[in-house]
Amino acid sequence: MSLIDNHNNPKKRLKLELGEALTNIRFWHLSSMLFNGLFIGVFTTSVFKMIAIDYISDGVLTLAGALAGACSGFARFFWAFMLDKFGFRKVYTVMMIIQTINSALIYENRMNKLAYPIFVCISSVTFGGMYSIFPTTTIKIYGIKNGPKINSY
Repeated sequence: MSLIDNHNNPKKRLKLELGEALTNIRFWHLSSMLFNGLFIGVFTTSVFKMIAIDYISDGVLTLAGALAGACSGFARFFWAFMLDKFGFRKVYTVMMIIQTINSALIYENRMNKLAYPIFVCISSVTFGGMYSIFPTTTIKIYGIKNGPKINSY
């Protein structure tokens, strides 16, 4: 059974003070999941231009970055809707599968001026999604009082 099972059941919510919650295994479980989910998005956002600047013009890469930012913003609504419809486990799994495939293919496509911006946008779609699913899940697990405080850590 997962540490995040039954988080929709109010009786199963953790009633911990903030200090106790930060030392709880669920906090570290969620934190490691968030770190793994955000890593490729942060990395891609930081270096996507440097990786392809020798093969693709700066204008195309700048456009890719702008589109990626828009994709990240709009994706937050999409992933929040999917979270409501399918639950955390399924949505997170799909996002991680997309990220794994994307991270395996993005470097090999750095010379393709059409495919590379698409891969950068896909990375931003999953990156933005992490910011929409984790606050909701944290509140469902820890409650409305401690969820926002814990999410800020």
